[in-house]
Amino acid sequence: MRKIAILFVAEIIFLSFTATSTKCGERHDRVKAVELNDEGVRALKKEEWQLSFDKFQAALKEDPDLQIARGNLGIAHNNLGLQLATKEKKFAESLKEFHQAFFLIQTIKQQLKICMVSYAN
Repeated sequence: MRKIAILFVAEIIFLSFTATSTKCGERHDRVKAVELNDEGVRALKKEEWQLSFDKFQAALKEDPDLQIARGNLGIAHNNLGLQLATKEKKFAESLKEFHQAFFLIQTIKQQLKICMVSYAN
């Protein structure tokens, strides 16, 4: 289980650093989004799940192209799922968190494909 979590985190980190650019003509408050992301990371480290979700979602609202915030949101859902499954034995609830984490990863992968096609043309 630990190996899966480590691989999941490694993939998120790789993907988040490869797709952080914004589209031409769009203006986002990247500084505010990064600050919100950092607040989310601090909450995540304290296992304050709802606060971390709120901060990462607020960061994405400020800058929808900030992939590290999307990746961190996926990590938060994954880590909550791990806690629910291993410590609390709430398997149905943990599965919901894992599905949300997986959805966020798929979203990042789809966006990367779109960027690669756009770049190729």
